[in-house]
Amino acid sequence: MKSSHKIFLVIFINLVTCFGIQKLSYAQIPEELLYKAPKEVDITHLATIKGFQKNSPVLKLIKARISITYIDGKATLNDSKDWNKNYLIASGFHKVKIISNAQKVFSYGMLTFEAKPQQVYQIKNNQAEKKKGDDLIFWIENINTGEIVTPKESFNTYTNQTQPTYTPVILNK
Repeated sequence: MKSSHKIFLVIFINLVTCFGIQKLSYAQIPEELLYKAPKEVDITHLATIKGFQKNSPVLKLIKARISITYIDGKATLNDSKDWNKNYLIASGFHKVKIISNAQKVFSYGMLTFEAKPQQVYQIKNNQAEKKKGDDLIFWIENINTGEIVTPKESFNTYTNQTQPTYTPVILNK
């Protein structure tokens, strides 16, 4: 190693040690942009909503997954592994933005619904059951009653098809 590289490495290590690695952090998202559960004292006025996941019965492969990313314009910072996180919501009308990302299909959109007190809601889709050529549709279902509380809607959907990889082969004669 050249002496100039060694000097740079020593200076870099000293700077990291002096200023501390803890000072390196992710950008902070302002609190007013994040979803927070209602501060309702009376729990009888609240409902819950969560995403959805369906696995294949044999191999447990994910056949459909939906994550909630925004509730009423506020970010949940949810990712796909937290699809089953329950969010407390007040009774009344809500706009829920979702992302679906399973089986090389990515879809997103927004559903609006009215939450009733003490009910449990889940966002669902037909991805696991749909046949080729069928639209991917989403809806919100009341888990307590089985009632579908939104119209079934298609969203922007993108398919990530794998591209063939060509490897050049040289044949000697």
